[in-house]
Amino acid sequence: MSIKPIKDIKLNVRPVSVVLYHDYVFEGPCRFGEGPQLTYDFDKTVNLMMCKAFEESLTDASVFDPKKINFLPHILIERNEEFIVKDEDMEKVGEDIENVDAFYIHVGMSRTYDFMIEMAERFNKPVILGPTMAIDTITTAAIAATGRKVYPVRTVQDVARHFDVLRVKKMMNNLAVLCAARLNSNRSFPSAPDGFLSTEDVTKRMGIRFRYTDPHEILDSTVPRPVQTAYDEETTNHTTPGRIGLNPNDEDMAVIEKITDEFIAGAAEVEMDRELIMRSVKAWYVVNKFMDHLDCNAFTIPCPDVCATRRLNKEKITFCLTHSLNQEIGIPSACEYDIPALVTQAILMGFSGKAPYMGNCEFGNIPQGDDPGAFWSAMFVHEASKNEDIPFLQKQQAEKGGDYVIVTHAVPNRKFKGFDAENAPYAIRSFARSGFGATIRYDFKQDIGQVVTLMRIDPLCRKFFIAKGEVIGGIGYKDTNCSEGVVVKIRDHADFFRKQSYFGNHVPLVYGDYVEELKALAEEFDMEVVEA
Repeated sequence: MSIKPIKDIKLNVRPVSVVLYHDYVFEGPCRFGEGPQLTYDFDKTVNLMMCKAFEESLTDASVFDPKKINFLPHILIERNEEFIVKDEDMEKVGEDIENVDAFYIHVGMSRTYDFMIEMAERFNKPVILGPTMAIDTITTAAIAATGRKVYPVRTVQDVARHFDVLRVKKMMNNLAVLCAARLNSNRSFPSAPDGFLSTEDVTKRMGIRFRYTDPHEILDSTVPRPVQTAYDEETTNHTTPGRIGLNPNDEDMAVIEKITDEFIAGAAEVEMDRELIMRSVKAWYVVNKFMDHLDCNAFTIPCPDVCATRRLNKEKITFCLTHSLNQEIGIPSACEYDIPALVTQAILMGFSGKAPYMGNCEFGNIPQGDDPGAFWSAMFVHEASKNEDIPFLQKQQAEKGGDYVIVTHAVPNRKFKGFDAENAPYAIRSFARSGFGATIRYDFKQDIGQVVTLMRIDPLCRKFFIAKGEVIGGIGYKDTNCSEGVVVKIRDHADFFRKQSYFGNHVPLVYGDYVEELKALAEEFDMEVVEA
């Protein structure tokens, strides 16, 4: 398939050095030195030495991640003290401008402000000046006054941070969400009424595109009607009779079988029949065929809305595994038609290079004593949850103190430590207690001490809710349904709850601290930050 995961998007940066040479030997109020220091040859030698060092710095992978940044060929602009902005120089800078996302400008000896200001005005691309002296605020102030984007920096690490923000912004502009809508296109009222009030507003602010399909069309492609029909007969979709559909053909089924067997073989524990696991793998594969066909790279589908049709029960699938496997390959994929959570996933993927996790957010409700309480008894039926997880969390809370939130859902994945990392240990268990709906189960207790960043966007797409915490445990690894989750120690759960109440239920998280990056992105989108 030709789906383009946003995690693979790079920022195209054009490095430009602007240097000035003096044609004559003289000294004045803006030029000083003596002897050879006042010659053209001296200017040439020093400028070329500085340019070489700048060019070499671009290859420092410890600062500029080549998986995130694509440096275009370095352009050298040479000028004299007449301060003439030549069209031929501008043409060099502006060549293939539609493929340039940002300029990274290195300033050589003497004053070249006028060239950089006109360059910013002509091409209207973000400008980042290389780490230089405070005198370059002359240029940043002048460019900013024109309404163009300019980023003053003090260190090369600041440069990389701005590149990261611009890259994530580009990712949002390349995000196309496939929405399998049933009862409402913007929000699912039985599922996620805390979604965006208007996806058009999201498109205007972030550039994200939304495309729609019918969940029954997906389901009928997953399980052709009648069920005995061969998979290579493409006109068997009950929803669109007579049309060539996206049903898996024999070649697709061979791939689905292989993926299923590899998925089972890699698991530490498997508590499902192969056939039922393969049904969920097939659902994921079909969803990807729809994304590929409709040029999308993100997916969401409502849970209660579709569950109420009884189709999921009849076909013995859930879309939990679809979301987990999508996230592992850099495709944002959200439960319950929660589009704000999906967009949040995309942002967290962009900064972290890791797969996120989303779930319901509960506060400080780990029961004390021997009785787990009615709510917890209903959620966690496995004895390990009641007899191991809850006592462990009680002990953690007693030792560590502080406040915490519990994020629970059946969509963990194996790439929390990075898309390029080895698959983490996992189990395969059913979502339904009757045995269908394959889910990945992940033991969050192995990550105690890990820092995580939590985030959500408000229903009006005007604010970022951001928090940071530390993993202190997990729960429900051996259970079914959405009972599995991670327990995160936070600063103040009362403050967290009060602020989250105006954003919504699911608060996606990712491993690592990306608070400052998220704040910078919020500023880029002219959005407010609410931090807990």
